[in-house]
Amino acid sequence: MRARAVEVLLVVHRFPPDSVGGTELYALRLAQHLADRGDGVTVLTYAQGNTREAVLREHQYQGIPVWRLSFDLNQTSNPILEEYDNPRVAGFLREALSARRPDLLHIAHFGYLSTSVLAVAKEIGIPAVVTLTDLWPICVTSRLVRSNDSLCTGPTDLGECVRCCTQMGPRGAPYARLARLVPTSVWRLMAGACGLPLVQSLPYLRWLDALATRHQVIRQRLLGAKAIFCPGEFVRQVLVRNGYPAHRIRHSPHGIEEPKRALRETPVGLAAKLRFGYVGPLARHKGAHLPVEAFASLGLDSQASLTYWGPVVGARASDSYGALVAERIAETKGANHEGPFPNETVGEIMARLDVLIVPSTWYENTPTVIYEALASGTPVVATDHGGMRELVDAYRGGWLFPRGDVRALASLMKRLVENRDLVRRAAAGIRRVPGFAAHFEEVALVYEQALSRESTP
Repeated sequence: MRARAVEVLLVVHRFPPDSVGGTELYALRLAQHLADRGDGVTVLTYAQGNTREAVLREHQYQGIPVWRLSFDLNQTSNPILEEYDNPRVAGFLREALSARRPDLLHIAHFGYLSTSVLAVAKEIGIPAVVTLTDLWPICVTSRLVRSNDSLCTGPTDLGECVRCCTQMGPRGAPYARLARLVPTSVWRLMAGACGLPLVQSLPYLRWLDALATRHQVIRQRLLGAKAIFCPGEFVRQVLVRNGYPAHRIRHSPHGIEEPKRALRETPVGLAAKLRFGYVGPLARHKGAHLPVEAFASLGLDSQASLTYWGPVVGARASDSYGALVAERIAETKGANHEGPFPNETVGEIMARLDVLIVPSTWYENTPTVIYEALASGTPVVATDHGGMRELVDAYRGGWLFPRGDVRALASLMKRLVENRDLVRRAAAGIRRVPGFAAHFEEVALVYEQALSRESTP
């Protein structure tokens, strides 16, 4: 029996109901498990605001206390620096943690709130644990995809990193035009001089200096944490290749809550049509256009269907990527878009599919949607790289196709339509996916070690 309950401040970039993604759901499940075992847990997250000063709003979500810290990301003289080292967040935390000091911080994502949470925790003497759910520590966009859409291996070319910063939404807008006009080779030369006092007086080069030191500052702060969890072995290896000690990053798959096969009205592969599906936002980095383009090229609507579930990203703009994909779905015979869905209905959605398509164009970590599909007995067609390949291979869960290759995806879909035995055999051979409870037991043990006097990073 534990001596006492633990007070945990759980930090994450976004949190339901404002945003529901894999990382947000991980944070929610972690908070629920902590509460269920009698610990105190409060979630600290970001909410979009219109003031320079950080404003706190407190409320509860599903019984979990939530602190939503809002401020305008654009009201800053150095958007690159504040992306990973935010003095507004640091100032709030110093005051908040002094008044209501938790026993431990657990950071599920540093986005918007930055690594200032780690710096303040160390300053005050509160141990911290980190879970890395994507590639944010080594990439300003979290995805390691260059501005020309090619895959990247890490922040070794500052000139390329500058161009990627233009993808930071409004924060990247002030220097987007300059980044495009100045050749990459010039950015590389400027990087060598950006630390000089004279250069520091120029705003654009202060931003460049902040970008040049980003990787080093983040790495130093992360390695001060008591433990670093990573749910995917692929992402763990990428971090190791970019200077993180292998022994400091714990591979710990978090799986899903209570993995069990859904009850199906029609077994996999036995419906009148083979039912393909896409579950997630209609976003470019998710490759949302690929399934409908592949499906439309086949002309097999009498033998198969394609259904999308998920929100349209950038729905307010008629020419946004998401809106264009939605339009393409609407005009494609046999395809339809069901729109957003409550997360608790994911199991029901999977039970209505024969094959889930996960065509992301970035590496991914360990996509929760793949875990959900495999747990329901639904095989997966996924991009042949990163965390998608890792899960499909580990759980014998389906098939892979080359990144962004519409023809290869169409060929694979056609083969499955024409040979449904492949789908049925794949569904029958899926290995059991891990449950979240096993991951939580490991987290709880690390908490105990972190809170002991003998624990050292």
